Amino acid sequence: MDITYETAKRLAGIEKELEERNALNSRCLEDEARGVLGWGGKGHAMGRAAYLSRILPSLRAMADDGDEDGLRAALDAEDGIASAKPTTDNSIGANIRAAREKSGLTQTELAKAVNMTQAMISRYEQGDRTPDGYQLIAIAAALGVDPGELLR
Repeated sequence: MDITYETAKRLAGIEKELEERNALNSRCLEDEARGVLGWGGKGHAMGRAAYLSRILPSLRAMADDGDEDGLRAALDAEDGIASAKPTTDNSIGANIRAAREKSGLTQTELAKAVNMTQAMISRYEQGDRTPDGYQLIAIAAALGVDPGELLR
């Protein structure tokens, strides 16, 4: 069974976004090398690009198999993750800490993996700060968990 035009268009949109994010990463790295940009702009683009790079092969495989329902569900979930709003309690921080400890990573190792500082990871875990959607996706990817697990 072939996938519908609408679903194929949504998948193409994700592929295009990944291309744009990768191009932005390149520009950010060039700017950073010239001392023009700190990690902030690069961090957002890199986190989202890392996440998209990780999910795209599965999405493409579903499309190739004609799994319309599975692909549509995955795209809907991705839409929800990209637009997720942080909560006001510290459940996200506690979930990040639990997932990090379960994975055996230190705060410093996680910070390196997601291009952040150890202090920022500590602030997230303590509930002093809340990661935005792209940062949350990058952290989840580095920890090998679904981003939704960190939001519970």
